[in-house]
Amino acid sequence: MANNGLTRLFSAASLLVLALPSLADVVRVGPRPADPFLDPKNDPYNPLKYIASNTLTAIAISQPIIYLQSVSLTPQFLQV
Repeated sequence: MANNGLTRLFSAASLLVLALPSLADVVRVGPRPADPFLDPKNDPYNPLKYIASNTLTAIAISQPIIYLQSVSLTPQFLQV
């Protein structure tokens, strides 16, 4: 009998989780801009107000590459 209650709870939670994305589309910030890429700083659908630059992109790409290279070279230097 306890399993039946757990199954109902899981079913209700699943339906709620599946319904949330469709409900989120109903609540909008305002009218959609004609060209959202024209002014990314004031774009209502860009919550971080992030404008990518070449410098930040280069840093973001180079950091994992440098880390992976250092990790892959470490066993070679530890051998005696």
